[in-house]
Amino acid sequence: MNFKEFISKTYFSVAKYPALTGLRALAAYLVFTRHYPVLSETSPTLSSMLSQGYLGVAVFFVLSGFLIHQTYGLTRRLADEGLFVYFGRRFARIYPLYFVVCVATFLYANNYERFDWIISLTLLKGFFADVIFTGVPQAWSLTVEETFYLSAPIIFFFAKGWRRLALCLVATYFLGGVLTLIGDKIDFYGFFEDIYFTLEWSFFGRAFEFFAGIGCSMLLSQRRIKPFTRPIATYVGFAGVLFSLYLLAFVGRERTDGLGIFSPMGIFINNWFSVVFIVLLIYGLATETSLFSKLLSTRVFGLLGKSSYAFYLLQQGPLQNICDGNDLTVAETFGVTILVSILVYGLIEEPINHVIRKWLVSFGTKSIRLSSPAELPST
Repeated sequence: MNFKEFISKTYFSVAKYPALTGLRALAAYLVFTRHYPVLSETSPTLSSMLSQGYLGVAVFFVLSGFLIHQTYGLTRRLADEGLFVYFGRRFARIYPLYFVVCVATFLYANNYERFDWIISLTLLKGFFADVIFTGVPQAWSLTVEETFYLSAPIIFFFAKGWRRLALCLVATYFLGGVLTLIGDKIDFYGFFEDIYFTLEWSFFGRAFEFFAGIGCSMLLSQRRIKPFTRPIATYVGFAGVLFSLYLLAFVGRERTDGLGIFSPMGIFINNWFSVVFIVLLIYGLATETSLFSKLLSTRVFGLLGKSSYAFYLLQQGPLQNICDGNDLTVAETFGVTILVSILVYGLIEEPINHVIRKWLVSFGTKSIRLSSPAELPST
C-alpha cells in the first residue's frame, strides 16, 4: 500500500459512522437555539430547555475526542504522517474558514483595533476573559478545540490504557489549576481569571468531554460490550441529553438570562453529567441501527453535517445582523443560515481544505519515501 492509498483509506475511516456527521448538524442547530428565542410563547418549558443550547458545544467536544482517537489513536497514522502533516490537517479543518469569517466580521463592524485582530486571528482570545467574545463570539470554542489538537499526540502517546487515560485527565485538570492560580496573580486581559472561567471556557475545564470521547472510541475498539439487540444506547443517550437540557433550564430558572451553566450545579451538569449521555448517544449511533441513525445517515443530513462548521461560525455576526435588519423571523433566519452555510462550505471551506490536503499528501509522499521500510504503513 502506497502513501496515497493509505491516506484515502484512513482519512475517511470515520465514514463508517455516517450518523455522526448528521449529529454534528443537530449539535450546531442546538447552539443556534441558544442565541434565538424558540417557542417562547407556545411552550415556555421547551423554550427554556432550548435556550440551554450551548450543550451542543459539549456534543462537538465529545465528537472531537471520539473521531480524533478513531483516526489517530487507533492507527499508526500519526507516526506515519508525522506531526507536520497532522497539524496541517487540523489547521486545514479549522483555520481557513475561520480566517475568512473573522476578517469579514471585523470589516463589517469597522473594527480596526490591532490587538483585537491579533488576539482573534491567533485564536488566543479563548484564554482571556476580557476579549473572549471579540470578533466571532462563538469562536472561543475553537481555542478549546485547538488546545485539544495540540494535546492529542501527547495524550495518545501516554494513554495506552484506561488507567493512563485517567491519569492524563487528572494531569490536564492539574495544569488548568496551575493556570488559574497564575491568572489570579496577574491582571492581563482576564487571563484564566478564576475557576469559573477555566471550567466554562477552557480545554482544561472541559477536558472530560474530550477524554470521554476518547474513552468511547477505546470502548468501541475493544468490543467489550456486545451491541444491544435494540437501539437502547441511542435512545437512552438521546433522552439523557434532553433531560440534561431540562436540568440546566431548571437550574437557570432564577437567573434573568435563564442560563443554567453559570452556576456550580450547571457546570456539573454541562461538563460531566450530560457527557455520560452524549457518549451513550454516540456509541449507539456508531453501533446500533435505529430510525434515528438512519435519518442522520441520509445524504441530506450528511450535507448538513459537513456544512455545520460554517453554520456554527455564521450564526452570530454580520449574517445575524442582516437577517435582523430585514425583520426575518427566527425560522427564516435559521433557513437562511443553513443555505448560506451550505454555499460557504461548497464554495470556500471545502475547496480550500482540498488544496491544503492535496499539498499535505504530496508532502507526506515525499517524506515517507525518505523513511526506512520499517516505518512504511503496514499493508
